[in-house]
This record gives sequence, structure tokens and C-alpha cells, in this order.
Amino acid sequence: IMQETGLKSRSEKPGLLGRVSVALMSEIDQKEAEEAGACAVRSAVEGKTGFMVGFETTRNPYSSKTILIPLEKVANAEKKFPLEWIGEDGASIKPEFKAYCEPLLGAYDSRFISLR
Repeated sequence: IMQETGLKSRSEKPGLLGRVSVALMSEIDQKEAEEAGACAVRSAVEGKTGFMVGFETTRNPYSSKTILIPLEKVANAEKKFPLEWIGEDGASIKPEFKAYCEPLLGAYDSRFISLR
């Protein structure tokens, strides 16, 4: 676009705006984001460095609390999507993933999110 029109432009990866949209944020996402930020600030003020804020969770009912995780435990690590949550067809999800997601999503608009 820039080359042909001379107008400034940029591209966005499909789905990026949906993943960062406050309009689609669940109540739990908002609550936990605020708690993580508050924990990070408290820790910094107290002089605690070398940690990442994480959450310790329980289910039935869902609850969470902030924890500090030493960076050496999480640096260069990734938590992969469990293969056992993927359907046999390779494209669908199993009920276990739905059970994991529903407490995090809270009330959601099924026009935008489908957990079939």
C-alpha cells in the first residue's frame, strides 16, 4: 500500500486485535490483570527483584492468588497446549479444554466465542 499510494500504513496479524481487545476481556481477566499489576508494584517497592508474578489457582469453584515465581524457573520456558485436549481430527477441542476455559471466560457472548 505504501509503495503504490504513498500513504503510511501497517498490517496487523489476523486475530491480534481480538486478543488484545478490552471489549472482549472477561471479568476474571480484568481482575487478575489488576492483581498481577498490584503485586508487581508491591514487590518492586519492597525491593524484590528477579521474580515474575504468577497465579496459583484452584477449581470448583475457581479462585486464584498471586505468587512470585523466581525468573530462573520460568526464563526460556514455555507451557504448551496439552495434546490430550485436541480432538482426534486435529482441529477440534475436547471437553477437558472447555472445562479448563469456562471459569476463565466467565459469562461470554456465544456470538463471538464457541466452545463446541
